[in-house]
Amino acid sequence: MTDPIAHRLALADRFRALATPDVADGLDRLGHREQTAEGIVRMWDDCSRIAGRVMPILLGPEFTYSTTIGTLEAIAECEPGDVLVFANGGRSGLNSFGSIAALCAERAGIVGTVIDGVTRDLDDMRAQTFPLFARGVTTTTVRERTGFGGFGKPIRCSGIDVASGDWVVADGSGTIFIPGDDVEEVLVGAENARSYERALRQRILQGEDPVQAHQAMRYDQYGTPS
Repeated sequence: MTDPIAHRLALADRFRALATPDVADGLDRLGHREQTAEGIVRMWDDCSRIAGRVMPILLGPEFTYSTTIGTLEAIAECEPGDVLVFANGGRSGLNSFGSIAALCAERAGIVGTVIDGVTRDLDDMRAQTFPLFARGVTTTTVRERTGFGGFGKPIRCSGIDVASGDWVVADGSGTIFIPGDDVEEVLVGAENARSYERALRQRILQGEDPVQAHQAMRYDQYGTPS
């Protein structure tokens, strides 16, 4: 019997060999055309690409439960290779995540964090090389500002519906979510898209007229739903 964690880690390795535009092309082939979390970007230039199953976490000023404790409880429920995804409404003045939480997450085998909101302790997290994608940074604590609304339940992240079992891939081009039921099919489509573009590049590098190369490979039609 296949080990489900080992299987997910193997899928994540394959996703990390791709770029988010490849993943977007794979999603397009299945009709998922609006899966990019606009405005959520890597927090430093050499931040590592991340890929993994989502642990959704809801935050907001209307909640009263401790964000610190709630986040640690969510981390305890994660499996190796998971990615924390915080929905904090894109708020720029309310911290969602800090370096101590990042340390705990990394020790639990979590491979990165995505935030629809902002973070703090950026220098510490960069020194820890814990990958982080967010809307920006702040200096303030979560205490008496941000509350914990729960984990493992569906959230909205930059306008995208995200649930347990979904996947996220993030790199220098952006952050994109994959419906969990389609993750393996999207992966194959993304790998095909990468091979397709490499073949087109090779034709151009070998001297073929770019217009003819694009027309011959029907570049404008690639990525339409199959």
